Amino acid sequence: MSSDFCHWGSRFDYIYLREPSNKGKSISTQIEELDKEGIKHIVNHDVDAFTEYLKGTENTICGRHPISVLLQCLKEQNNLELESELVRYDQSGKIKNPMRDTSVSYASIVTRQE
Repeated sequence: MSSDFCHWGSRFDYIYLREPSNKGKSISTQIEELDKEGIKHIVNHDVDAFTEYLKGTENTICGRHPISVLLQCLKEQNNLELESELVRYDQSGKIKNPMRDTSVSYASIVTRQE
């Protein structure tokens, strides 16, 4: 599966940062950490944790609904031996000016039978 992840910046009406624990980290690093927290739940096939993550962060993941459906299906089919891994993660740009810059993240995750 492949999906846009965080759409960060005023243009997207989403500026989520965890302060003060991330003091000194770049915004782009904080966005990556935010996204990878959600990706961890997807890779672990944990629909409940993914749902709580979305509620807590309101991350603007475009594919959040189809991803949630897939995770729920995997939960119902718990006898399947599947393994998922993040294949690629990237951002459209690094945030240098938080008042002006925007960024969209992208993630590709592969799921295969063990």
